[in-house]
Amino acid sequence: MQKLLTVVVCGLVMTSCATILNKKTYIMPVSSNIEPAKVKVYDQVYELPADVEVTRSNKDLNMILIADSVNIEYTIKPRLSAKFLYMNLVGELAAPINYVVDLTNHKRFYYGNKVFLNTADTLRIYEGSMAIKQRRYFGKEFRKNKGDIFFRVSIPALNSFVLKPSQEPIKDRTGIFGISLGFDYYYKTNQYLSTSGTYVASKTPPPFSDFENIQSAYWSLSNNHKWNRWNLGYGVSYSHNMWKFDNSGYDIDVDSPDHISITKTSYALGLVFPTSFQLNKFFSFGLIYRPSFYHLGSNQKVEYEHLISLEAILKLPIRQSKSS
Repeated sequence: MQKLLTVVVCGLVMTSCATILNKKTYIMPVSSNIEPAKVKVYDQVYELPADVEVTRSNKDLNMILIADSVNIEYTIKPRLSAKFLYMNLVGELAAPINYVVDLTNHKRFYYGNKVFLNTADTLRIYEGSMAIKQRRYFGKEFRKNKGDIFFRVSIPALNSFVLKPSQEPIKDRTGIFGISLGFDYYYKTNQYLSTSGTYVASKTPPPFSDFENIQSAYWSLSNNHKWNRWNLGYGVSYSHNMWKFDNSGYDIDVDSPDHISITKTSYALGLVFPTSFQLNKFFSFGLIYRPSFYHLGSNQKVEYEHLISLEAILKLPIRQSKSS
């Protein structure tokens, strides 16, 4: 119980990375390919080049380039800051509630480190310092539409367990085997429900294998948010866990008293926090943090356990709207 309280308290008292490290406003250099020129931002006019104070928001930022021969409007698209994407990705393992804090705060957005207003750009919609039409690999968003359904197959290639079998010390194991099947349903263009059944194990190939092995089969349901190529989710899980100790395959006489075979199982309720990055139209790689808190059955008790998996993901469309 004390371990659970420690985890919950730490999650509550730790505020999010974007909330702490990002200020509400920041200075963004703005320049242009023509001189002399001015830019109008927030009803203020600046001589270019200029350092413009902008306010973080999830809304587009409008700029007007003013010169002798031109008067051009530009739109700067917001995007998620690196502090939100990467630092919270790591912090999710220690305090998943941080994501909930950041998801309600506009400090997680920014408009890029600088903007160069180029009159030669035919499409004057920018993301940071680059025109959208010039974006390459990391610029493609793989947009989805309401009602889209995908069948998902994933391989949890690396699994790290912390498990507390009944009347046993804490077991900490890492292995490389698993399979997961599920479905994604987009109820909004940037939000979807995901459900899956997963089997993972701590199996390791020789010469790294030993007497112990942990296996877990679990069902999960999560709500997920999509930002460009990133997918971040939160949900619930129900797991069936098994710890097995068997030294019969390690040159020990099976009739000797040294031969031991022990299997202990448990059922647990918990949460799930999937995170993934989309590589192309079909493939993604991701990280899943699945903490469990409550054991069911005759051995009912509160006990913190977790599974962390790195996985390769294949998503195949089952139903897509014509505009997808």
